[in-house]
Amino acid sequence: MKNNYPAIELITTANVPEGLHLLSRGKIDAFVGHLAVVMDAIRKSGFNLRIAGKTEYVFEHRMGFPPEHANTVAIINKVFKEISPEEHNRIYNKWIRIKMDRTDYSLAWKVLAATGILIFIIAFWNRKLSTEKKRIQQLVNDLNTLKIKLEEKNHALNRLAVTDQLTGLYNRLKLDETFQYEVDRSEKYGHSFGIILMDIDFFKEINDTYGHQTGDRILVSLSDLILANTRKTDIIGRWGGEEFLIICPEIDESGIKKLAEKLQGVIASFDFPEIQKTTASFGVTLYRKNDDIQSLMKRADEALYTAKKSGRNKVVLS
Repeated sequence: MKNNYPAIELITTANVPEGLHLLSRGKIDAFVGHLAVVMDAIRKSGFNLRIAGKTEYVFEHRMGFPPEHANTVAIINKVFKEISPEEHNRIYNKWIRIKMDRTDYSLAWKVLAATGILIFIIAFWNRKLSTEKKRIQQLVNDLNTLKIKLEEKNHALNRLAVTDQLTGLYNRLKLDETFQYEVDRSEKYGHSFGIILMDIDFFKEINDTYGHQTGDRILVSLSDLILANTRKTDIIGRWGGEEFLIICPEIDESGIKKLAEKLQGVIASFDFPEIQKTTASFGVTLYRKNDDIQSLMKRADEALYTAKKSGRNKVVLS
């Protein structure tokens, strides 16, 4: 045993009762001895000890007799040889009853079962939560998609609300809003701005001669020309019918006049669909202190009227 288990500290006792006494007092952790002898010693000593099990070591007991009892040895050996294995077991079990402690694993099994159930419940809920999380995430994604679509629709509606459907330019509503903003800004901070009121010359004759569809195409082409030949900061819209209004922030008299004359030349030289050539007249004015929308539009309209009365295809600054 010492060779097989060198890490175990082995203590040799004088006899079995001494070893059992040490074990009962906790001086040693275990006692190893012959089963029959240990059982008899436990029974006689009254120690509250139990046999835990068997070791891998087997020791046979032998009896010794003095020479004068040689005949007795022969008789005993003969008797032993005649004992069958069944009879041997019966005698053994009668005199040597092994009572070994058996570990109660019921609590361990209960804990194991409870742990298994708990693991199952956790796995079940994790899977359910994962499924629910995916469902919620899909719902969030759908809501985000709907939100984006709604924002796009709202943006489109807002755009439609301020856009002229034929030309794509700003409508009267947007022009009024921007107009008032520029008036308020100029009044508060002293910024300069001006407006250009433009009207297509002889547009009624174009509609009467070529039809309203051609007239609409002329309006669209003219809108594209204005957009292509004005500044990014200019606000351009269809004021009504064949009239267009251009609001020009941060501009002086020279600048706004040059811009109007540029548009006049571009329009006069452009080849329009079907009618080939047409012209436009321009009424131009700048913001003055204490101006409002009505006073500005009155001056621009008067300048436009003067341009038309003086032969059309002209720029008049008021």
